[in-house]
Amino acid sequence: MSVISGHDLIICRLLSGPGRKYGDVCGEEFSAQARRERRAYPVRGSVRSEQRRLGRKEPPPEGLRRIWPGASLLVGHSPTGGDAPSSRLAQFIHDDVNNGVYRAGFADTQRAYEKAFHRLFAALDELDKRLTTQRHLFGARIVEADWRLFCTLIRFDAVYYGHFKCNLRRIVDYPSLHGYLLDLFQQPGIADTVNFDHIKRHYYFTHADINPTRIVPVGPELDLTRAHGRERL
Repeated sequence: MSVISGHDLIICRLLSGPGRKYGDVCGEEFSAQARRERRAYPVRGSVRSEQRRLGRKEPPPEGLRRIWPGASLLVGHSPTGGDAPSSRLAQFIHDDVNNGVYRAGFADTQRAYEKAFHRLFAALDELDKRLTTQRHLFGARIVEADWRLFCTLIRFDAVYYGHFKCNLRRIVDYPSLHGYLLDLFQQPGIADTVNFDHIKRHYYFTHADINPTRIVPVGPELDLTRAHGRERL
């Protein structure tokens, strides 16, 4: 079986939905490890190893190229931009945002929850400010770190805001972050892979300690197809 990078696992998670298995999207060789990864989000050691790479040399999985035509743009490009400041930003996103929602959601004391909560929203505030002057995290082109951030942002208003008590602000309340989310969501093939009913059922059903009734909220109503205007940046 192939060794699967953190990037590929995250993209496989992103592109998987109800009725679509990991193997259907990314090839059968991805299925076993992806299933294990799915039970252990977030990706741990593989993320750091990906950030140390100088660039992606091999093509993305055939299934990814088929679903998202823009995947070929990832070849030869670092997930972070390649330099030390970019790597620090990618690590910051991983620690304070990707892991931050889980740190808040699974906190078992008020103090731990509030510490994670404020750290998360400080990070979102900083990213919103950064994205005011550039279209994506590292400039005009989408890199792997953008998709890692997308995986958290796309679930935020529907799940993390209520289920994980990350309720200071929604992503829709951040002008730049919200536009950035719309921009990524509207990339070719991406919208077809996002199913909010599936996302909500997964979280509200599997975390019985947080949601013992397993009642799944009907809302929120999200419009991710409206114009974002970020092509001007």
